[in-house]
Formats: sequence, C-alpha cells, structure tokens
Amino acid sequence: MGLINLHEISLLCKWNIKHFIISSSAVVYIPTFNQCAYISANMVYDSFSKYRRSLGLECTNLFFGALQGAGYVSRKKSVEISLGHYGVLPTNISKILGTIDLIISDENKNIGTNLMISKFNFEDVKKTGEQLFKFDYYTNQFESHSNKDVIKSQDKIRDKTIATISDLLSISASKLNYSSMKLKDYGVDSLFMVQLKNWIEKEFQKPNIISVSQLQNSTIDTIIQIVQKSLKNNDTKKRYE
Repeated sequence: MGLINLHEISLLCKWNIKHFIISSSAVVYIPTFNQCAYISANMVYDSFSKYRRSLGLECTNLFFGALQGAGYVSRKKSVEISLGHYGVLPTNISKILGTIDLIISDENKNIGTNLMISKFNFEDVKKTGEQLFKFDYYTNQFESHSNKDVIKSQDKIRDKTIATISDLLSISASKLNYSSMKLKDYGVDSLFMVQLKNWIEKEFQKPNIISVSQLQNSTIDTIIQIVQKSLKNNDTKKRYE
C-alpha cells in the first residue's frame, strides 16, 4: 500500500520525479509452494511499473537476488544456503549500483519496466524441476546436455556388452544375431552364463542386474536393454536421494 500511496501523492502534488525506481525479489521467478503471499506481493511491483509507464511516467522495477556482503541474506547463512539450492547466488552490490546509475542517466530513455539483477547457477535452477518460463533459454541447455550424456552412456553400455559377448563366444560382433537368437541358442553352457553375469555386475558396479535365467532366454538386444534400464533407474534414484 505504501507504494500505491506514494504514487498517488506524487501525482496529486505533481512531483517532478525523473525516474521512479522500485525493487522486488528475483525469487518470484523460482517459486516454492510456501511463498505464495511473498511472491504475490512482489508481483504487484512488477505490474505497478508497467501501469506507471502506461501513464507516460518513467518507472522501472528491479528484481534483486541475494546481495553480496549486505542485506538480510548476508546475515543469515541458512537463507543463503537455501537460495543457493535454488540456484540464486549473491550478486555484487557494485553491479546493482551501476545499473541504477544507468537507469537514471539521460541516455537510457527506452529501458524496460522490469530488470533482473541477480546471479544464477542455471544448472541448479534446472534441478528444481519447475517450468520457469523466464529462464527457459538458459535452463534448456542443461536439459540438452543431460539428454546427450544419457545417449552416450546408453551407447557405451551397448558397445561394451556386445564386445564382451563377442569375445566370450569367440564370434565376430558383425556375425552375431542381436534380435532373434537367444543366447542359449549359441550352444553355451551354464559356466558361460555365470561368467557373463559376473562381468556385467563387475563392469557396471551393480549387483543383480540380470539373472542367469534371463541371460539364457534373452536375445543380445534384450540383455542390453535390461542392463540399460537397470542402470538408468539406479541413476534416477541417486538424483533424488
């Protein structure tokens, strides 16, 4: 209400305000379920700057993140750690003061109504799992990198497994039947199955990925898929632990 009252008084008294500068929090774009009231209050500032500009009056809302060496966050380590978890990092105060100086200078008449002045770790922002439309351009690159890493990992599992089966069977990889011939159809004994099972568990450092029975009754493609799925599920669990 103080903001609205000040605005109304400035109009009533016809104050010659060069540039009406207000500030809110960068956290409004990385919302959490327990911050509804705080975020809503900050978004009022966002709308107010647009409203005042629509009247032909200069106004800019600055979204600040944590301030480096100053402010509430600098005095509360737990809050700084919490913000860091969401990818919000402390911002140098000189950058904020420099931005304000640029806003009020005569050379910047076309500056936007809302400016973000905050330092982010966009990889951590991405990990929040939220759909953050303001940060899509920056966070999508990590999703792309992640997808590429998964593809590379899956390909590596396939290549290693094929090479080992080929070596144990003493058959060239190019002559193996991957999709329609079960492993037992190659005439191998139970010792072969145990050797392969032990290699898989040792190579990929996870027990009980696949049973001897599964190895016997599966094609090479199916064996690879079982291993890939097991390791992928394991990675997902680690990510959320």
